[in-house]
Amino acid sequence: MVSVEEHYEHLLSDVYTWLMGGFAAAREKNLEFFHTKSIKPSSSKIAVDLGAGSGFQSIPLAELGFSVLSVDLSQKLLSELNTNTKQLPITTVNDDI
Repeated sequence: MVSVEEHYEHLLSDVYTWLMGGFAAAREKNLEFFHTKSIKPSSSKIAVDLGAGSGFQSIPLAELGFSVLSVDLSQKLLSELNTNTKQLPITTVNDDI
């Protein structure tokens, strides 16, 4: 039997971004949500994204001024996140939440 970690890394991570409607659409949807809910940095300006995937929430949070700690089990998805960060203040951690 395949473990959850193996299933996530070797099957789901390959289609995760596509399943969410593509990176640009998912990023935009989350950015709009954060604006609608008036989510913005306060005292620490730190956000933690658990189960960050390829960064649909991490990147918009960083664009809003947060320093983001992004944690995910999939190194493939974190690599995709890193590709899209464009020097934003995002630190990725490959680990199980």
